[in-house]
Amino acid sequence: MDTEKRPMILGIGGEGAAIIAHLAKMPDIENFELALIDTDRKTLSISAAAHKICPSLDWGITGNAGCGGDVLRGERVMARERQKISALLERASFLTVCGGLGGGTATGGCRTIASVARSIALPSAFLLTTPFSFEAYSRRYNAEECVKELLPITDILIT
Repeated sequence: MDTEKRPMILGIGGEGAAIIAHLAKMPDIENFELALIDTDRKTLSISAAAHKICPSLDWGITGNAGCGGDVLRGERVMARERQKISALLERASFLTVCGGLGGGTATGGCRTIASVARSIALPSAFLLTTPFSFEAYSRRYNAEECVKELLPITDILIT
């Protein structure tokens, strides 16, 4: 088993899964660890990421298809997976987190990931999209609140 730490690209949520899918097709991507954290089991099952975490959902409303846009659900499930996230991030020399804010999994989970990275002194960059101006006000508000909370605990934050 390779014990050398390498840069990790971590996708979170549905948009993070899409980014990981595109990156997995690129040449020379084997120089990076690809990881995915998503609450949608179907998305995880088809992902090319080498490392996957599926936070367990204790509700049947979404039918294992994510958090249903609920940020509080995203926060709760990610907080329960803190130990797994910490073990995953221990493999990395540098962390790049990709995802889309406004929904449940990424918006609720980015703070946990940033907190874990900070606690193990792992340099990290967060590359996150925010909703378009014409999207629902609640999605935009959730994304803006997440950005405000991430600013003091991330090394680099690009939206």
